[in-house]
Amino acid sequence: LAVEFAQESGQTLIGFLRGKNLNVYSRSERIR
Repeated sequence: LAVEFAQESGQTLIGFLRGKNLNVYSRSERIR
């Protein structure tokens, strides 16, 4: 549900961030 909402509303959704590691579930093209 959160992933669908993020995709539909144009938000970047990161589910996990630790140091330089992260899981991006939507809009990964926005992460540099």
